[in-house]
Amino acid sequence: MVNGLITRNASLFTMPKTPTQETLTIEKLIHGGRGMGRLTDGRIVFADAVAPGDVITGELVAEKKLLKMPTYQLSTPSPNRQTPPCPHAQPAPDSACGGCNWQHLPIAQQHHWKTEIVRESMQRLGKIENPPIQPIQAHDEWGYRHTATWQVISHQGQPKLAYYARQSNTGMAFQTCPVLPETLFQTAELLNAMPALLKHCKTIKARTNTKGEVLLGITFTSQTVPDDIDADINNAITGPITGLWHLSDKPLLLAGQAYLTDTINERSFQFGINHFMQSHPAMVNTILAWLNNTITEELSTAQTVLDGYCGIGILGLSLLQSHHTLTGAEGHKAAVKAAKKNAKSQGVATQAFFHGQSMELFTIHCDSKFDLAICDPPRNGIKPAVLAWLSKSIRQTIVYISCDPATLARDSKVLIDAGWQLDTIQPFDMFPQTHHVETIAIFKRPKK
Repeated sequence: MVNGLITRNASLFTMPKTPTQETLTIEKLIHGGRGMGRLTDGRIVFADAVAPGDVITGELVAEKKLLKMPTYQLSTPSPNRQTPPCPHAQPAPDSACGGCNWQHLPIAQQHHWKTEIVRESMQRLGKIENPPIQPIQAHDEWGYRHTATWQVISHQGQPKLAYYARQSNTGMAFQTCPVLPETLFQTAELLNAMPALLKHCKTIKARTNTKGEVLLGITFTSQTVPDDIDADINNAITGPITGLWHLSDKPLLLAGQAYLTDTINERSFQFGINHFMQSHPAMVNTILAWLNNTITEELSTAQTVLDGYCGIGILGLSLLQSHHTLTGAEGHKAAVKAAKKNAKSQGVATQAFFHGQSMELFTIHCDSKFDLAICDPPRNGIKPAVLAWLSKSIRQTIVYISCDPATLARDSKVLIDAGWQLDTIQPFDMFPQTHHVETIAIFKRPKK
């Protein structure tokens, strides 16, 4: 199997003894964002930073039983591509910023192929012949990314912020970044003007809210906070920067405020530099509005709600109704603490209970049943034991939120095989200019 394409002919992987130039027409985009095409002899070849319809020429490289064309000349550009708006998103696959691998595709093409990748994953891995996929929902395609992580490199003799170059661990300084909101790009410019601080830094994580406030988290080149930089740290609290943390095994607030607050679905949430937060807040509100409209009846009839992998409680608390009892499970202790604070500040602490256990541990020890479950697992999906528990312990509805179509498809098959009905699949463009797609699948227990 080659990326889901079954082949029984070993010769399709054969490399010529002498490297030769091959010409490849890109047929489609696949999971992971690559392009795929076939040579005239039937061999399947993959390439990055391409568009369907591109004709490229280059040498083949065999890697883990796959044939790739890592460098190539764009012989005939596809009408389905555009010049990337950002100068750092070059068309050559080996000379671009690693952050936005689909900027060369117009947004309509991005939406089309994200939907098709979800569809193909559900068909191929989920064994669902006609998956009930709805048109993708989207919001701002630029200036949306409210979290960034920058490397610090030496650039022209000075420490500067950088992104990783594509397919590389090498840092690449940047002069612009159109996916960042103005406050984060302003923050980058301020930090680049602080060489006395930057020379001690390995990475800097920046996070902003819709108010334009910014938290920073620094990983220093040394294990501890360097001596004699107190003044540099205090000077960093300027402009939109309101707080600065030392990120280590035991994070330490160095200056300013510890947390940010933001309004999501008309509720106030407090979060820190290390809490999981979606980087596109407008899309979070879009997702919550869609859920309120799509599972209106389920929310109105449910009494007990489980928020699995709950983080700081955004999903469960945002959908909470007065008749609900909410239970949250989360293995990250600091996130559970924040979830409890958020429930208290919203006045719902008496009906929302958060447990500092991973879903794996929680489901081992929990004998309760719930009417509705909301699950937003990490990229590797839901563990088989947790899926088995959900299948027997949820009475009505499972809302599965996924950032990886492949693991969503795999887990969907398990739930369907256990008797659940897949009601709808809704893709969301949470990460414009990249191949990543957020998808929600709604499962319902068939009525007897």
